[in-house]
Amino acid sequence: MQQLSSITTLTEEEIGLVRRLETSLLWAGRYPVPWTLQTYVDDSLQLRELVKSSDLDTAEGLYKRLRSLVQSEPTAEAALEQVKGEF
Repeated sequence: MQQLSSITTLTEEEIGLVRRLETSLLWAGRYPVPWTLQTYVDDSLQLRELVKSSDLDTAEGLYKRLRSLVQSEPTAEAALEQVKGEF
């Protein structure tokens, strides 16, 4: 979440979606059971609201914004061509 928010500003809906996705990935991924009781309690509250009706629109908007950021970054090939042009 911190890495993502350092790249772009997230709306409250996007923050909620990313947090719920992170929680879901932890539960379904490498650590299917939280290591501490407090983590279990905190994550259980988030999992109750795992899916919201606005999630698809929120995810699509976030994806489009991130895709445009990635596409605006110069590729390695473009950077190499620019360097070659300077010599």
